[in-house]
Amino acid sequence: MIFRKVQFVRAIDGDTIVVNIPDTYPVFGHLISVRLAGIQCKEIRTKDPADFHNAMKAKQFTQGFCDKAESLTLFNVKRGKYFRLIASVGDGEKLLNLELIDRGLAIEKEF
Repeated sequence: MIFRKVQFVRAIDGDTIVVNIPDTYPVFGHLISVRLAGIQCKEIRTKDPADFHNAMKAKQFTQGFCDKAESLTLFNVKRGKYFRLIASVGDGEKLLNLELIDRGLAIEKEF
């Protein structure tokens, strides 16, 4: 499943964003959490200062990537636990999931 022209709302952390999906029922597509597929970023809620720093760098990159995009596209969408969607996220040119890995801000991880 693919959703196009998705509106970015905010980044929760490096690998989770909140979006609005057009032309869907509000209960499904309004302020819905999307977990980036196949990656894992450091967690913001940690006592380790180095991990926290890396988590904030990942979140800032994700926020910037999504803010710059006119709209986002969600690819290979699946439903995960916590009612989140699991998806690859693109801006029309690049995939956010791969950009985070390429910059050393995430590691590959399957769920």
